[in-house]
Amino acid sequence: LQGLERPPRRETSPCQAEQIETVRAVHDLLTGDLARRVTIEELSRRFLMNPSTLKSVFKEVYGDSIAAHIREHRMERAALLLRETEDTVAQVARAVGYESQSRFSSEFRRAYQLLPREYRRRARRFLKPGDYLRLEKLCLFCCGSCPRAFISLVWDSRYRSGGTPSCFLNTLVK
Repeated sequence: LQGLERPPRRETSPCQAEQIETVRAVHDLLTGDLARRVTIEELSRRFLMNPSTLKSVFKEVYGDSIAAHIREHRMERAALLLRETEDTVAQVARAVGYESQSRFSSEFRRAYQLLPREYRRRARRFLKPGDYLRLEKLCLFCCGSCPRAFISLVWDSRYRSGGTPSCFLNTLVK
């Protein structure tokens, strides 16, 4: 059997460096102005990349489809606006790219399991501006199961003196 082993697999990405750079520019454009809606076709023409290639390279780089990834950014921004501003739900919806408040509310509920007004009410009941710690991935300190939409940890007043962080989702549902 000696000499019949498979050659080692090369760990190379199917994406070329230029494509990755282009997709990062697409990402920057999309996240830079969440209120603006852009189609795949518009992005494809602007960045001179085939729509199928654009979608597949984006998913390779960011782990999600363009639509899912940008929706996540929109919902995170909306949650921040609901917590920290007095903007109406309709104003928040427009600020993150939704013309329809009802469509926005449905998407927000899907992401946070709460309607925007209820989210604002509960968040303000428990939190004050500046009580948020941002993390890049899932909440691993408490339950490990928070969706990325809940990438905030809350330092409750009883934890400020060196205790354990409390999961934002668990704080809201108590």
